Amino acid sequence: MLLYGHLYALEPDSTLKLYHHLLSSMSHKKRVKVYTENNEYRKIFFKSNYIKIVLNIKDADFILITTDTMLEKLKGKKLSQNTIVLTNDYRHMEQLDNILGAFYYRKGRRQFLFLKSRLKEHNITLPLEYNKYIVDEL
Repeated sequence: MLLYGHLYALEPDSTLKLYHHLLSSMSHKKRVKVYTENNEYRKIFFKSNYIKIVLNIKDADFILITTDTMLEKLKGKKLSQNTIVLTNDYRHMEQLDNILGAFYYRKGRRQFLFLKSRLKEHNITLPLEYNKYIVDEL
């Protein structure tokens, strides 16, 4: 079951569609720059006209954390106030205060988690469909 959930999570078309919607809900830019070290996500995002992969973390509008190793690297980094950090593991949100939200799969179903205070810090108002995923605290 876990294997199915993982494969489903990285199905290119639905993953790209989901990230287009999510990122465009958080940014008014015509094209966003995303930094991730995950090659599977890079391949998916590379197909997009809206998402541009950047190799320098300082150039990113969004950072997608996908591993504990990447999380550890970010713990010591000074990021721009405008950079939005997301993860695919909700447990990362407890370890790094500037992670705005998580998108992950549980039992083959996609899940979102956003912290209200972190959304407020970035002046982000998500569409109503995300309201049920916004929490006051972890």
